[in-house]
Parts: sequence; structure tokens; C-alpha cells
Amino acid sequence: MAEATGVRVEGIAQLVRSLRRVSDRFPKELKRIHRELAEPIADKAKRRVRSRSGRLAASIRPQAGQRYARVAAGRKGLDRRTGYNYAAINHYGGYPGGYSGNPFLTDTLAAEEHRIYRDYETAVVKLIETNWETI
Repeated sequence: MAEATGVRVEGIAQLVRSLRRVSDRFPKELKRIHRELAEPIADKAKRRVRSRSGRLAASIRPQAGQRYARVAAGRKGLDRRTGYNYAAINHYGGYPGGYSGNPFLTDTLAAEEHRIYRDYETAVVKLIETNWETI
């Protein structure tokens, strides 16, 4: 199985807790920031995916919460028609000697990693500076 690729930022849980003590509005702002970070990754992954019908590309979507931003592809569980998770097979490949895979999500994430860190830092600093009087 291929290694998981991701961007991990330490201290998000503590940041959410601290901001929630001041106002309930801040965690909602963090969720908005996380969605704004995930949307360009999802759009670029849609362009990298190999799909005949376009269903897999259409299933790529950004997800965000107070403590995470991620991009998901495919439907949850097994595809009713084919009996396997089409997104995972397309991404990681099939059985040995079969389909080699197209790591559209991990390749997109690796290409955008530097931008993610830069944009995340900028957005969180701007959030704190804009609301400094409130804090």
C-alpha cells in the first residue's frame, strides 16, 4: 500500500480552544479558512484525475472543519455497480500487474504544499490581527 501524504499543522486544537474561549465566532472563521485552503486543491485534483465518464472527477470535494481541511474523492464505501471503491483503485492502482494507478490527490497535495503553509499562516495571522482588540 502506498504511503499516505498529508500536511499536518501542530497546535490547531489548542488554537481552536483558545479562540473559542474568547468568542464562538472564531472556530467558524477557522472552518472558513480551512475550506478556502481545500477548494483549490480539489479543483486541481479534478484536472489531474483520469476518468472516462467524469463521475470520479465530479465526486472530488473539499471538506473542512474547525481542526481540519481535506479533499475526498469517490463515495463512501463500495460502488454498487462495480463492487469496489473506484476512487481508491484509480488513485492507488489495482492488483499487481494490473492498473498502475494515478495518485491525483497526493500529487496535487505535494505540488501545492508550499502554498498551503504560506496561505494558512497568512490567514490565521490575519484572523488574529483583525480581531486583536476582541481577544
